[in-house]
Amino acid sequence: MIGSRNIRIDVSSIYFLETSITPHKIILYGDNIMYEFYGKMNDLEKENKELLRVHKSFLVNPSHIKSIDFKTRTIIFPEEYMCNFSLAKSKYLKKL
Repeated sequence: MIGSRNIRIDVSSIYFLETSITPHKIILYGDNIMYEFYGKMNDLEKENKELLRVHKSFLVNPSHIKSIDFKTRTIIFPEEYMCNFSLAKSKYLKKL
């Protein structure tokens, strides 16, 4: 369930989720999809165990990570999408 609408999106097609500049909104980036909706990152993290919290503003799907730049702390996904990760998650990401 996304907001007040029920939309089915296969978790395997999600690249990452990020908080929007609009309060209480989340932006979903995926395979040929970008969707903004109301929600809470904590709820999405609990509901989707395959997504990894790499920053307070980002949940990523590790299976879609194309490359990781540890110097700039940036994760690169297909279609040239990018997100940042916290220094605390560097050790875990190096194991991927």
